[in-house]
Parts: sequence; structure tokens; C-alpha cells
Amino acid sequence: MKPVAAISVLLVAVALAALPATRATAGPVSPALARANPELAPQGEYASSLAFTVDTISPTVVTAGGPSVLMIRGSMKNVSRFDIRGLQYVFQRGGPLPGMADLKRTLTETDFSAVIDQNWTDLLPTLAAGGTSKFSFSVPMAGSSDLTLALDARGVYPTMVKVLGDIGEIGFSQLARIGELQLLTTVLSAPPAPVKVAAAAAPADPATPAEPAARPIPVSALWPLVDVPHTGVDGVFLNDDLARSISPGGRLATILDTLPEVDPKAAGVTLVVDPMLLDELARMANGYRLTTTPGRPRPPLVPAPNTTANTTANTTGTLSSATTPTSSGPTNPGDPSAAGDGAGSPPTPSAASTLQAGGGGAPPALFPPGTVAGAGRQLAIEFLTRLRTAVAGNTVLVLPYSDPDTVALVRAGMSDNLAGLIAGGRDVAARVLQPVGTGQPGPAALLTTMALPENGLIDASTLATLSADGMTTAVLAAGSVQHAGGPVGAVTVNSTGALTLDSGAAAGEVNAAVTDSPVLPSMDALIASAGRPGGAVRLSVLTATLAEQGFTATGTPVVLMPDHRWTPKRGTHAELFATLGIFAGERVTAPLPVTEIAAGAVQPAQLLYGPRSVAAELAPGYVSRVRADNAGIGQLRDALQRAADPTATSLVPPDPAAILDPLQAALRTAGSAALRPDGLPADNMLTTIEDSLSGLRSGVQITPVSSYTLASSSSPLLISVRNNLPYAVRVRLAIGGDQVRLRWTDPGVQTILPGRSAQVRVETRVTRAGRFQIPVRLLAGDGSDWGEPALLTVNSSAYGTLTVVLIAGAGGLLLVLVAFRIIGRWRAGQARRGIASGGGPGAAAGPPDPDSILGAANELVSFAGVPLPTATRRAYP
Repeated sequence: MKPVAAISVLLVAVALAALPATRATAGPVSPALARANPELAPQGEYASSLAFTVDTISPTVVTAGGPSVLMIRGSMKNVSRFDIRGLQYVFQRGGPLPGMADLKRTLTETDFSAVIDQNWTDLLPTLAAGGTSKFSFSVPMAGSSDLTLALDARGVYPTMVKVLGDIGEIGFSQLARIGELQLLTTVLSAPPAPVKVAAAAAPADPATPAEPAARPIPVSALWPLVDVPHTGVDGVFLNDDLARSISPGGRLATILDTLPEVDPKAAGVTLVVDPMLLDELARMANGYRLTTTPGRPRPPLVPAPNTTANTTANTTGTLSSATTPTSSGPTNPGDPSAAGDGAGSPPTPSAASTLQAGGGGAPPALFPPGTVAGAGRQLAIEFLTRLRTAVAGNTVLVLPYSDPDTVALVRAGMSDNLAGLIAGGRDVAARVLQPVGTGQPGPAALLTTMALPENGLIDASTLATLSADGMTTAVLAAGSVQHAGGPVGAVTVNSTGALTLDSGAAAGEVNAAVTDSPVLPSMDALIASAGRPGGAVRLSVLTATLAEQGFTATGTPVVLMPDHRWTPKRGTHAELFATLGIFAGERVTAPLPVTEIAAGAVQPAQLLYGPRSVAAELAPGYVSRVRADNAGIGQLRDALQRAADPTATSLVPPDPAAILDPLQAALRTAGSAALRPDGLPADNMLTTIEDSLSGLRSGVQITPVSSYTLASSSSPLLISVRNNLPYAVRVRLAIGGDQVRLRWTDPGVQTILPGRSAQVRVETRVTRAGRFQIPVRLLAGDGSDWGEPALLTVNSSAYGTLTVVLIAGAGGLLLVLVAFRIIGRWRAGQARRGIASGGGPGAAAGPPDPDSILGAANELVSFAGVPLPTATRRAYP
């Protein structure tokens, strides 16, 4: 052998020895052998050498009126460390899956028994290690089984694309299975045969069942048009985010633009709106103001001085140092139904023509300080016009105003506030979406009796409260109910167990549509992953799951409920609802309003609301703050009154509603479930509300006095209260004197005129003398605390009962002691006189001893007006 030839043989032998055992022993395999053995190297060492990204699968659902060729397009990457040559692919499919269990098993298995095995087709000459290439796999779906997949009957078929390649080295050919793509092909009706392929009867699949009778699966979808709160105190917008959201390409604009593409009636779609958003759009359409410093609290609202009767300013009072136009809202400005809240908000527009004309209201001459004009007025006009057109003749589910965290509000004892938000939301939606006499398309049908809690979770007491407020149906998440049996589309929550009204009466029965369909995980995954690779595969899994339930007549109604503040994916949702339209045409599904799904409830259930749901609510500390602010507004509304005009001709006293109404209106949005993550948008607003309330309370105070003196045990206290507000105020006093034994009589509610001081006489009774301090609190007319107590110094000279008893006792004892002393001295004197006269006990009585009291009393001092000499005095008998 020549040296060169010997060296070549040696190098080949060394190379073969260095190859992995599987490569060395595999040997060359021809495409013909691979064709004869479809299970070639299943899941072998090289089966994952290719990574596929599927862009499109056409058709998504196979029908008689659709394409005749199955086409899969995308890209693939050689993730191995070696080059691959001579790439080929082949389609395989199995028999129709008989049920959901088989479908789920197919999704996790990597191989199946092939019934139809199509010929190998060349794909690519070479794909270098790490290289990427586009691919296009195609196969006819009808006709001869040697050339097509022979999909001639309804069903869901497991389908696989296997890719073969030459991975041999140093001149050796080694064919191996280098990649696979597993799919589910959904056939609703036999596809047409390709033009160039003669249709031929395909061999019958041994497991092919008879086509089941059609039993359409009810399908309904909710389409939320909900956003976060944008307005704060006095109707001033916190930022201009809403204008950006309704601009072309914005989140809300996308929701509205996508709605017509899904054909609400054909797809069972119900639009969901938050009346707060409608209210804000109406404000924008009439001109609006923005805070100049987003993220910072606005200054508190303060009373304005009296205005003259003939002024053009708002005669109901003014805010801060600015005037705003009078609202055309309802007579109760605190009612959350008001599009204008009595705080200068523009009236809600009723038609596009009205919007274009600015609602007929004159622009304000003065504006709240620290604000600038917003630039989204025209955007709001156009958005509202398009919204009315989109919902015309369709059903619109109306949420409570601001889409509140209902469970958190009820738990905090704010059920009355929730009732106001429900009623107010209905009024706003009717005013904005059902304009009268505007030439607009037919108004929307408002659905105001269906509850849609955040994330579909609710507890029993909250559902009972909503039921009492007219919510007779609901849409709930599958995890919020417990019932017997498998998945259901609707349940009945009755008045048994914990579901009772606060009064103890049985709550009305609530039928709830439930997101309990096995299809929903696939549908949610498709929507959530929109825009990411793999969407076409996820759509094929979804359609297969939905079809399998329809074929086996075990389908659960499908209720698609996105997050309230979702962002739709235009391409994904359009394709999804187009697919649902195809299913509806083939009687696999049937669009049905969510109300009808709920109405069919027969399965009783209990509500589940666990610790994780509680933890997701608005923070308890934040809700307590909202509740305290709400109570503070109510306190001042009761305490402050518009004073009578003293001249009855020239001055118009300000109305406290000019401040309290905008504060109450701003508080309507503080319970929104959109604030669950951090509550920051409302924190600044609450600060402004609290500063405004504190400023009003500080205008009425107890006038400090150095000290009070109580001259007797029943002396009254005269306490001076100063009212610096321009309103009359109703207040009361409370004295805390228990520690010094001071008793007092409530003088009752006192009305103090604006700018005046008043002395309040408080009858007291004190049983302690001395100097001490007592706290005196100012209360509102309803008895709630007005502010911090004032400490008054009291000097008391009153003697208590014990002191009087002690003094009387001491005086009596002193008199007794004096009497004893007198008697004692008298007896002593008598004894000395008896001894001096020598008499004993029976001796005659003589003159008293001069040193005794009796002797001193009988001493002769003068005679006939002439003083006697001292020496003669004692001698006088």
C-alpha cells in the first residue's frame, strides 16, 4: 500500500473511533429506509437538534369551505454543534381523539401511532451549526392517503412534522431524526381536495367514530372598558394619562377600535363600562384642568368671602381663590351619579353636537390655582362619539361608579357608600350612553343588575349587600365557588348559610355565570402570550380543546372574563373571535349573552373567599382613612350652615356645600379596585381632603382664657367659642372633670353665627377646692369630636360636704373644750374659797375669792360715779 493511501485509511479509522457510539454504529440510512420506518430514532440523541418557532398555521380550523392544503410557516434554528445536510420532512397523523383525556395525553407525549404517513419532502440542503432558516411545511389535507393527510371526517387529529437530516462526518452519511413539530389539527368538516390531486377514498381509520350530533357550546365574552381614576379634588385631573390612553394606539383606543372587529352580537361579547370613565370623558369634552405638579397634593379648599348679589360669580360659594362655573348636576351634589358634582364640573354632554359646542356652558373666567388647561378635549369628543356608535343597540354591563373594591368597602362598614356608587353609576351611564334627541344611533341597552367583582372573587356578605342593591346576577371566577360535580357554566348561590342581609332577612337568590370551562386556560394562555412566539400553536390547542368538548357533547359554557384593566391584542383577539365565528358556523359553539348563561344556573354552590383574596384587597389602613374622611365630610355637612344675609339686599353668604360637595365627589373614586396595588393616586387626593376638613374645623375654636374661678360649688362655667368661618356652625361642648369631681350639665347644641363669638353657659357642681385643669372638647352637632380638647385652668373656693362636716365637727369640739375649761376654773375657785375661810364642807358661804371669776365679777369699781381707790375695792362686802 502506498504511504499516502495508508495514511488516509489510518485517519479514517481514527475519526470513526472518535465518533460517539451511536454515530459510529448508526451507519448510513437512506430516505427510503426512513420512509419505511417512521419511528426512526424516536427521541434519540439528535431529535432536539432543531428548535422551531411557528408563525402561522393555516387553516386554524379545517372546514369544507376553507383551504385544501395545511400550511405551517415559521423559522428553525440548528441548536446542535454540527452542520446538518439534506434536510427532509414528513407529515404524520393519528386517528381522531375520542375524548378530552386522550387530547391531554397527546399534548404531553412525543410520539403516537401514525395512521397516515405522507412522503418525505426535501426541505433544505444545509443548515450550519447555530444557523437559522425559514421553513414552510405543507401537505394536502384531502385525497389519496399516499399524498395527503386524508382528513375526511370531523375530529381532532394529532399531527406531527418530523425532520430528517444527514449528520455524518468525514464523508459518511448518517441520517437521523433531528427535529419534530407536534400539533393538533381540528376538522369541523372535510376539506376540499386540491385541484391537482385526484380525490380518492382514503382508507378508513379503525378508530374513527361516527360524527356526533351537534350540541353547540355557549360562548360569551366580556369586553371591559375600565381605567384607573384620573380626577381629584374640584374636578381637576391628576395628570393627562387619560388623553394619552384615548389617543390612537392608546390602551382605551385599542379596546374601542378592536370591538367592532369581533362582532359583539356574533361572538357573544358584552361591553363592560365604568361610569367613572364616562364621567371623566364627559368632563374632558367640555374642557378640563390639570394640576401643574402631578404627584403632589393640591392646596386645601378654603371658604371665600361673601359675594354681591349682582355678581356673575357662582352664588353657591367659591373654591379656594377662584370661581368656577355652576354645574348642571343633580340637586344632591354629593350624589356620585353627578357628571358635575356641584364643584364647578361641566355638565355631562348628551350628543356629539353638544360636545362640539362645548355643552352650551360658558368657559370659566377664573380657574383653580396651580392648574393648566388640558389638551385632550377634542380627543374626548371623538372618543365618546365613537363609543356611542359602537354600543348602539348592544348590551352594556354597567359597573358601580369607579369599579370599587366592593368586599373592602363592605368589610369597612361602608355599605351605604357602595349603594350610592351603584345608583350613581347607573345614572351616569344612562346620561352618557342613552342620549335623548341627539340624532345618534339607537341607545345601548344598559345591564345594571349583574355584579362583576374584581378578579371574579367575592364573599357572602358582599354578595348579599349587592343583592339588596338590585344585583340579581353575577360573573364569578371558578376559584370563588365550591360545588359538587365537574366544571359548570353557572351556579346558584342562595340565601342559605352566611349569605344573609345585615338585617337578618334572607338575601335574594343570585345566579352566577362561572369561568369554569376547561377551555379557558388555553384561551387565557393565548391572550396573555399575544405578540410572543408560539401564538399559532396555542391557538391550535385552544381550538382543539373547544372542538373536542363540542364533539363529545360534554362542553361547559365558556365565559371569557379578562382583567378589568386589560390591554387587548388586536391581531390575537381578531383571530380568536374569527375562529369562534367559524365554530359557530359549524354549530360547535353558539354565542350567548352572559346573562342567559347565568339564567341557566341549576347547580347550587357556596362561595369561597380565602386569606389570599383578603390580602389582595385595598389595605385596611387605607380604607380606614377613606372612611374617616367620609365621616368628616358628613360631620361638617351637618354642622355648617349657610348664614342668613344680615342686610337681605346686598350680600350673598357663601354656602358650605361649595367646599364639601367637591370633597365628597372626589372621595367617590377613593375606593376603586384599581388602587389596590399601592393607592398612590388617591393618597394625594386624600391629603387635600383632610387638609381642607382640618382647615374648616380650625375656624371654630374655644377662646383661651388664663383661668376660671368658681366661687361656689354650683358656679357656672362661661366658655367662649369663636367662629371665624363665613358659615353658621352648630357645635356642642363636653367637659371632662371626673378626676376633680366636677359635674356638668350639657348645654345642648349651640349655633354660632359667622365671624362671631358666643359664651356658652355650662352649669357645674364641684366638690373640690383648689386649682386644677380640666379638658373641654368642642363637638359637632352630631356629637362627634371636632378637634383636640382645650385645657382650662379652674380655681375653686367651694367646700365639699366632707370639708363642711370637718369644720362643723372641729367647731363643736372647740365649744365643748371651752365649756370644760370654764367649769373647771369655777370649781377650782370654789375650792380655794372654802379652804381660806377655814370652813369645811358645812361652813357658811363667805364672799367669793377675789382671784376667782365670781370675785372678779362682784368687785366694786366705783361708788356714786366716783372711782374707788384700789385698796378699798377688795374690802367692799
